Amino acid sequence: MQLNVPPDLETFINKRLSSSGYESVEDVLRRALEAQDAEESWTEEERRELSAHIEESYRPSAAS
Repeated sequence: MQLNVPPDLETFINKRLSSSGYESVEDVLRRALEAQDAEESWTEEERRELSAHIEESYRPSAAS
């Protein structure tokens, strides 16, 4: 399979290749698709828990 990608996506892929632990374009795409697949498989309860955890971490500490 061959893919034609727009210049902005090609720049993004090349940035990942040069700055991270990616070995190839295929590796970048594989990890992106795996992450998307994992995210799409989250239950609504898991999404709410994650959202609550993120919001909690942004709240000012009572000790401050």
